[in-house]
Amino acid sequence: MEQVDPILLSNTREWLRRTKEDLDAAALVLTVSSPLVRTALFHSQQAVEKAMKAFLTWHDAAFREVHNLEELGASCIRLDSTLASAVTRVTVLSKYAVRFRYPGAPYEPDVEEAQESLGLALEFVEAVLARLPRASGKEAGERASASRAWANPKREHTSGPASHNVGFRLSVRRGRAGGNYARLRGWRSVCGSAGPAVCRS
Repeated sequence: MEQVDPILLSNTREWLRRTKEDLDAAALVLTVSSPLVRTALFHSQQAVEKAMKAFLTWHDAAFREVHNLEELGASCIRLDSTLASAVTRVTVLSKYAVRFRYPGAPYEPDVEEAQESLGLALEFVEAVLARLPRASGKEAGERASASRAWANPKREHTSGPASHNVGFRLSVRRGRAGGNYARLRGWRSVCGSAGPAVCRS
């Protein structure tokens, strides 16, 4: 098996950890009695941006310090053209990097818009994770078993199994209006059954 640059691996994991934090934040602020819609929109955009930067980091591709998902997405597509449709769907989230962060926004967003944006972010993160290296053979089987045990919604966990302890876990529920939003209970892994190799620490 080809050796992976440990610095590259560490940097990619850090982007993915921060991606997860943004997904968690977007989900959490929509569960309060008065949902923080603007905050959820911002974190959904940030999750996509950081997932793109994780993908570019893994491929050792340089990128500018920008929030523009069109620019970052184009760089991702140059590395993997199969990401084109996923990138196209999420570029609309670029506006949330700043649009509602300050007074003077053109309109007031609603919860449904935030739910749909979080759903797009989740789908994109899954698309990126699906394109990262995966474990194989015996190790994959062991990690898949550990991942299934950790994903059991009847158990509470404060940390993941040692073999998969980055823990990119969210459950997705379809709202009545068709929007997706994350719930912070009944976790599932967006890394898949075995999880990408970069999810290991």
